[in-house]
Amino acid sequence: MVGGEIRRWADTLSAVAGEFEQGKNKILREMIRHEDTLRDNRLGYLLTLNGFLFAALAFSWKTRVGSVGLIVLLAVVGFVVGISGMAAQEISNQAVDKLRALAEGDAGESLIVGLTGAETAQWADSWAPWNALPKVFVFVWPAIAVLRVVLWIATGS
Repeated sequence: MVGGEIRRWADTLSAVAGEFEQGKNKILREMIRHEDTLRDNRLGYLLTLNGFLFAALAFSWKTRVGSVGLIVLLAVVGFVVGISGMAAQEISNQAVDKLRALAEGDAGESLIVGLTGAETAQWADSWAPWNALPKVFVFVWPAIAVLRVVLWIATGS
């Protein structure tokens, strides 16, 4: 009688553990899928932004007077956008690697996924689009306006 009870409890625990593992893997797959969607969205807007920068560069290249300053500013923004894209990719890769380690049971002592799924390197976090690009735009747009005013005063046009 006692052996039968123990066996039933063991079977129940085994079934619950199997359901837990399936549920955990389903959640981790959804988290990886979500990270993949975020990665696609980030790359999409970074590529669009680069397209706009190249279009602006083409228009400013045609202008002979005063275009050097604008071209330099556009190049700086383009450089920061590129570094920022690399940082976003690194953050995404770290998140997916951590989720895969959790799914495979290789996460070590870190059994709980953080709210964002990854603990990022300082450089990647600093250059991430949501951190770097607003700072660049806050600098570059006023610089373009000042450059235009200076050129207007200098040339009268």
